[in-house]
Amino acid sequence: GDAAQAKSQRRAEAAASSHLSADAAAGAPEEAPVPPTDSEARGGDGEARRERKRRNRTKALKKKAKVEVQPFLTRHGFLNLKQPRRWLFRSSYPLHAAVREKDAVIVRQLLVARANPSK
Repeated sequence: GDAAQAKSQRRAEAAASSHLSADAAAGAPEEAPVPPTDSEARGGDGEARRERKRRNRTKALKKKAKVEVQPFLTRHGFLNLKQPRRWLFRSSYPLHAAVREKDAVIVRQLLVARANPSK
């Protein structure tokens, strides 16, 4: 009865298992390949989208930083963040003024807004 049926089931499972093992050894795939996702099928569109988002975020941060440093630039007599203020034979850049004042927030914002750190 039940014992014979269980034994028969175990034999069938063992045979199926050895059949799968033989296929795997012969190089046959055990499972069907997973179809590509929509973004993979379009050539990695997810990667391009992430890059666009990163670029847009960088642009937004740069724009925000420029707005935030404008009062500092005006207060110190600078026309923009890349142009120096000149006196006879000397010049000073906005980054110099921010460092001189030890204003870390403005220094960071000037750098984000693309002030030239080598000047």
